[in-house]
Amino acid sequence: MTPDQYVTVLEAARHLGVHRALIYQAIRDGHLPHVIIGQRIIRIPVAALHPDVIRSPLRRSQRRISPPSQTLPAEETSEVNPPVPPKSKLTPREPTHAHGMNETKFIGMSEAARRARVSSKTIASWADRGLVASIRIATLNNARLIDAQSLERYVNERKASS
Repeated sequence: MTPDQYVTVLEAARHLGVHRALIYQAIRDGHLPHVIIGQRIIRIPVAALHPDVIRSPLRRSQRRISPPSQTLPAEETSEVNPPVPPKSKLTPREPTHAHGMNETKFIGMSEAARRARVSSKTIASWADRGLVASIRIATLNNARLIDAQSLERYVNERKASS
């Protein structure tokens, strides 16, 4: 990858005379080829930059951009860090153990709230305070699962104490 073959998203936006949000939208829609370098660095081939790529008109907030440049500036890149393929999306898995618990059954927050007859915020509070065992799953929404046995135990303790 040579510097004169690829440009940044901002340079591509200036070249086409559009806002960089439209460039990101074209990338998400698959209309604009790109290369992902590292975690959040995107490069676009110069050959792919033509006005037909951008399909939506400019919004009022996007009209205050400098006019399209006639030449694209060269960018300094190092060959020390080769391009990294994009990370695959995380797929949720059913956990088998957490914090020393073997063969436990985990349930979602809403199911735990239904079983305990309280709100899901109360379940989250109990989990934050360590009253019920829980784990977090590394997904897009950072889901939390509650150990069914510890939930039953805590609910029974609350009933007995009241």
